Amino acid sequence: MNIALAAPPTGQLGNRIFHYNLLWQLSAKAKIHCTHFRFKDSIFFENLDTKLSLSNLFYKKFFINSDELINFKDDWINFLIKNNNKRICIKLVPPLLGDTYINFTFYSPQNFLKIKSNYKITPSWRTQYKNAIGIHFRGGDFHQWDSSAIFPFKYYDDSLKYILEKTYIHKNTALILFTDDNRLPSYEAVQKKYSWLPIFLGNTRALPIHDFYAMSLCNTLISTPSTFSIWSGIIGKNTKIIHNKEWAYKHADNSLFWSRIVDNTVPYYNIEALI
Repeated sequence: MNIALAAPPTGQLGNRIFHYNLLWQLSAKAKIHCTHFRFKDSIFFENLDTKLSLSNLFYKKFFINSDELINFKDDWINFLIKNNNKRICIKLVPPLLGDTYINFTFYSPQNFLKIKSNYKITPSWRTQYKNAIGIHFRGGDFHQWDSSAIFPFKYYDDSLKYILEKTYIHKNTALILFTDDNRLPSYEAVQKKYSWLPIFLGNTRALPIHDFYAMSLCNTLISTPSTFSIWSGIIGKNTKIIHNKEWAYKHADNSLFWSRIVDNTVPYYNIEALI
């Protein structure tokens, strides 16, 4: 038996990582192979260039989507374990995002999601400052997707007040600003109000993997509903996460992932506070 995606994952980097994680988690849990065509992000991550075998063409194929995975979770895992020696290919049908992460994350994603060494560039601020506060501002496609996901300055201001009151170390704290839209008013407002602190800007023109890795190195991350930001927090070894309280509660009723954000029970994700 092996397990694969029925189609290459779409969306931005964070969305695609949800799919990779699901493949790895199920493969490890049931002790079966996961195979796939070369993914778009193979250049950035190890373990993403396993090729499909021609023998797969003769395997019996089962297609399963997100709802089916979640509704039959225990039966599904048992099926994989009991049939792992049979000539079967399980095809997972995207999208497979936050709710599948909650249900099928058995091991730390850090065990699987490994950035290749040539993209793990440690920024100067990481060695200069003991307390690095990462701040993510998302604009871009959020304007079309849901403009309420573009948070006002007050969220960032309140979050920084909260963090600085708890962690501020004189001359040893820096702010690291990450964005895909440097015209956002909140982005400019934070730089203006907190100019008394050292401020470093993410390299928005570089490959996104650089900011992705840099965000994971922050001690605290003021996050957004962006899966890019969320996954940076997941792979951050000791990163404490701040999320927007209004957004989280608004979406908790319709999303298992956001309800777990509210409860602070997302696997391998360290919520410091909802603000």
